[in-house]
Amino acid sequence: PMGAQTEFIDPTNSLCLAEVHIGEPWLGRKAGDLAQATSGRVAFLTRYGQALLPEEWTVIQEGDLVHLLFDPDRRDHVERICEKGQ
Repeated sequence: PMGAQTEFIDPTNSLCLAEVHIGEPWLGRKAGDLAQATSGRVAFLTRYGQALLPEEWTVIQEGDLVHLLFDPDRRDHVERICEKGQ
């Protein structure tokens, strides 16, 4: 799936948790790089069916499901960065 699938939005609509589609440019890159590029935070990864709390240096692998926290007003920007890279 493309884009971001919303999993949670806080009651003040200032924070969104979504599973984001990660494009090929991010494979082999660090979770911290993705967080910095999107001005968000990688909340967790699902890897081999298990939840994983990533560190900044955790490398994003093919098959990972990335769950990202970000400002909902930046959704289009976040989706574009996640798909195409910086």
